Amino acid sequence: MWLQALNARGLSQGDILKDVPIGATRVPLTFVSHAVHLDRRQKNIWTQYDALQPIAPDDPSGHWLAKGRIMHALVLTHNCDLDDIKDSERLLVAPISHISRVTSSDVDRQRIMQGARATYVPLRDVPGIGDCYADLRSICPLDRHLFSNGSRICSMTDDAVLILRAQLIIHFTGLEPEHLAEAMKAQLAKENQS
Repeated sequence: MWLQALNARGLSQGDILKDVPIGATRVPLTFVSHAVHLDRRQKNIWTQYDALQPIAPDDPSGHWLAKGRIMHALVLTHNCDLDDIKDSERLLVAPISHISRVTSSDVDRQRIMQGARATYVPLRDVPGIGDCYADLRSICPLDRHLFSNGSRICSMTDDAVLILRAQLIIHFTGLEPEHLAEAMKAQLAKENQS
């Protein structure tokens, strides 16, 4: 399932990343200032607002509170998008948890590791981590500049990438991958030639 060394093409679909910030917006939605301020004691503070405070006239984005964890994640973004650095500043990742976090039953853990749950991608024997799963219910976009080659732990083999793509198809469409297997293999072969 894992290549002996990191994929030479660079950041790739199926890579496992470390130290990834995974989170969600805090409820209730809480807007804060677009820049940190110093109070009289020289402490950093973020002023709370009732509405989004644009960063600049030409940048309508702003800040709000979120909560999350730093964890491992699986890269889901397709290699074609990852190769186009100028047009893909974001990448999609799914958070990874060790299978031992599933405490409901041994049967549930086995179903996940056998690929019988469309929402979980089984990841066997991840180097340095062990048996894990990626949660497709918690996919999030992240700025690709958060990651360097030092963030990459391992890369999937071509066969494992095909299995990952089939799992994504099942998750998002409910289609059975048998109907798409040949087309997926042809596409992967085409990608490897370029």
